[in-house]
Amino acid sequence: KLLRRALEDQGNGLGKMNITISDELLTLIAQTTGDARSALNLLEDIAFGSEKGENNKIIVTEDTVKQCIQNKGFSHDKKGDIFYNLLSSFQKSVRGSDVNAALHYLARLL
Repeated sequence: KLLRRALEDQGNGLGKMNITISDELLTLIAQTTGDARSALNLLEDIAFGSEKGENNKIIVTEDTVKQCIQNKGFSHDKKGDIFYNLLSSFQKSVRGSDVNAALHYLARLL
């Protein structure tokens, strides 16, 4: 729902770009990234990286999405902040006695 809203939002989202993308591809983007902020960033990368067709319409294909997912990696982590953010989240979850969160962040660190 969040990604669809971002595509339709004319003021703050990508609504002015006239993008067509299937619900299946939006689900793939959401499941691949793991969190909302990363999903929105990936959607934006896909939108700006796609070619415009007739009437400036952008039609996002499965190939485009898969290519962006493969190329994304940790390129958004230019300063190396992700490791320290994960470490901080892991420490907070351990201190807060949240076992599931601690296991989640530990797995992401590894």
